[in-house]
Amino acid sequence: MTPVSTFSAAVPASLAVAVAVAVAGIVALQGWRSLNLVRQQGRRLLKIDKLEQRLAAAGIPESPFAPLAGPLPGSSAPAFSAVALAGAQVASTALFGDGNPALL
Repeated sequence: MTPVSTFSAAVPASLAVAVAVAVAGIVALQGWRSLNLVRQQGRRLLKIDKLEQRLAAAGIPESPFAPLAGPLPGSSAPAFSAVALAGAQVASTALFGDGNPALL
C-alpha cells in the first residue's frame, strides 16, 4: 500500500499568480522610486549651478577645494598631552618617543 501524502508538489495557479503580481508590484515601485531619486538629484544639481552663477556674478571666485590646514602628511605630530582612560596625563613624547608610529 502506498502512503497518502498531504503535501502536493504542484503549486496552485492562484498562488503563482499572486506571487507574480507581488513581484511585478515590487519592480514597479522600485522603478518609480528610482525615477524620483534621479529627478530629485537633477533638481539639486540645477540649484547648485544657479548658486555658482550667483557667486560668480558677485565676484566670488570658484575654489576646487579648501586649502590644506594643519601639518603636512608625513611630518611630525605637534607635542600634546591627553588624559588616559585611567585618568593619568600622558604626553605625546611618551607615545612617540621611541619612533613608534601611532594612528591618531
